[in-house]
Amino acid sequence: MRTSCVKNGLVLGITFLFICTGFTPSVAVDTIEQCSMPISNGNTLYVGGTGEGNYSKIQDAIDNSSDGDTVFVYDDSSPYYEKISVNKSINLIGEDRDTTIIDGCEIEDVVFISADRVTVRGFTIRNSSTMDPYDSGIRLEYSSHCTISDNILTDNSAGIHTYAWYDKPNKHNIISNNIFRDNHHSWGGIGLSLFFSRFTIIKENTFVNNDRAIDIGNGLFNIILKNNITFCAESGIFISLQSMFNVVKKNNFIENECSASFVWILFCPTLTRWYRNYWDDWNGKGPKIIKGGNLISLYVGFPIINFDWFPAKEPYDIEGVI
Repeated sequence: MRTSCVKNGLVLGITFLFICTGFTPSVAVDTIEQCSMPISNGNTLYVGGTGEGNYSKIQDAIDNSSDGDTVFVYDDSSPYYEKISVNKSINLIGEDRDTTIIDGCEIEDVVFISADRVTVRGFTIRNSSTMDPYDSGIRLEYSSHCTISDNILTDNSAGIHTYAWYDKPNKHNIISNNIFRDNHHSWGGIGLSLFFSRFTIIKENTFVNNDRAIDIGNGLFNIILKNNITFCAESGIFISLQSMFNVVKKNNFIENECSASFVWILFCPTLTRWYRNYWDDWNGKGPKIIKGGNLISLYVGFPIINFDWFPAKEPYDIEGVI
């Protein structure tokens, strides 16, 4: 397995520098991407299709794979009604994200990832359980250096949920070019839920018609860059608990019930940097105000606010569906 190409301290320094000084995040984004590139030095196992020896179930191919292998899934046997578990550092690749479908049959998480350096690309992933708001299309648990890209996450309680804890947070994951659509739950469905994530890049995704687009809890140094966040029934972005030093830059917030909000726990501030986002509810004068609070401020009825000091006047042309 390839070792990390940049020490955590270096990435921390680069990321902290651009947050404090206003530099573009491209250096930090590129650095983390280079560390999270998919591995492809192993064998390829095929699922579906007509090839001799091809597997009929995705899980069977994963069980027979090794670190560094690629499991390629054809769309002509789709949909695949399976609950997938990935505990190896492999690439799981679908032939076409519109037609290569994994359906979880409403049984817990659809794709459960518990290994580092996993790539999932090219699928429609749907129908997680609805028993819990964090039952997910893709769940990453104590997993770092993973890449989740070019998928459609739909009809789940949560599209993607990253779970970890203080002792081992998720780090250096990339979530890009996905469509999060129609993820709902009676307690509030979520497109993307980040819990104890560090240095995660969320870029160029489309969030449309979810209850909430992005939730961040106990997240540090995550970058939310160039996403379309639209038609949320509750909130576009919600930041809570001890989440600090996250950057929200050049996103489109359009037709949401609430564009963004945050909550502190006691005196621990979120310290989020909002920068040059497009807000359709901005009045066109001065900064965009993002309202939040903590337990004390909510009790006395006095909100705490963040600012996007330089809102964009026109929406960005971001690939995806608005």
